[in-house]
Amino acid sequence: MTVNHIDDLKFVAFDLESAVPYPEGHEIDIWQDDVGISIIATETYTGVLTSGVRQLWYSRNAAGLPAKRMAAHDLLNFLKYLEEMTALGAPALSWNGQGFDFPLLGIEITKNMTKPTALTVWRRIRKLSAAHYDPMLQAWWKRGYPIGLDATGRGLGCGRKLKEADGEEVSGASAAELWQKGVHGLVMLYVAADAALTASIAREVLAREHQGLIWYTRKGAINFVRFVDGLRTVAEVYSYRAPARPLMSPLRAFDWWTQKAPDPPDPSTRNMLEALETAAFGKEG
Repeated sequence: MTVNHIDDLKFVAFDLESAVPYPEGHEIDIWQDDVGISIIATETYTGVLTSGVRQLWYSRNAAGLPAKRMAAHDLLNFLKYLEEMTALGAPALSWNGQGFDFPLLGIEITKNMTKPTALTVWRRIRKLSAAHYDPMLQAWWKRGYPIGLDATGRGLGCGRKLKEADGEEVSGASAAELWQKGVHGLVMLYVAADAALTASIAREVLAREHQGLIWYTRKGAINFVRFVDGLRTVAEVYSYRAPARPLMSPLRAFDWWTQKAPDPPDPSTRNMLEALETAAFGKEG
C-alpha cells in the first residue's frame, strides 16, 4: 500500500550479489547468462526499533564456509522470510528489484524444479514483487530513465555505495569475482551497505516536506522527481497513467510476467512465463 509518512514506513530492504564473474563491461542478461546469487543482505524496519535489524543470507559448503553460490533451499528460506514480513505489514524494499533481484530469485530457485512446482514459486515471487517498494522503478516510470543508487544517496545526503575497505576496491562488477576468490568479508560489507543505503533513501524520501528523489547526473547536475503520494508499491506504480514520454525500454526488464521478456534459456521456464503473461496484473496467475 502507499505510504506517505515516515512513522508508517515498515519494510525489509534487501540487496543481492551475483555469483558468476563476468568481464568488466559485460551487460548481464539474467535470462541468458548463468548469474547465480552469492549473498543477500537485509535491513528490516518494523517500527519497533529506531534502527534496522541487519541480516546476511548465504549458503555454506561442507566445510562450513560460505559456498560459491546460494542453494535453492536457502533462497526459498529467504523468500519465506519476505512473505512472513509482508504479511506483518513490512513488505520488501529494493533498488530495481522488480527488474533484476526478483526475477533472478525466480530463475535461481526454479532451475531444477518440475514445471508445476516452479510455476507455484513464480506466482509467489510475482505476488511479493507486486507488493514491494521499488523507488527506482517509481522514478523511472515518471522520468523515463533509470537512476543510480549511489547518485541518489549523494543527492539526498544519505551516503554513498561502499567503494573500498581495508585498502581493497569493490564494486558490483568485482563483487562476484571477490566472492569466488574467498574475499567474503569485503563482499559482505558491500552488499550490507547497499541494503542500508536503500533503506536510508526510503526513509529520507518520507522525512522531507517535498517527497521524492534527488540525484546527481553524470555531468554533476542535480535532478529531482516528486513522489506526490509518497512511496508506492510496484502494483500501484503500474496503475499510473502511461508516462508522458516513451520509456527507455523498462518493460523489457520490469514486466517479466505481463509482457514478452527476453526468451529464457529453458523452454519450460519460457512456458511458465507465457502462462503468467496471460494474467492481468494483480489477479491470480
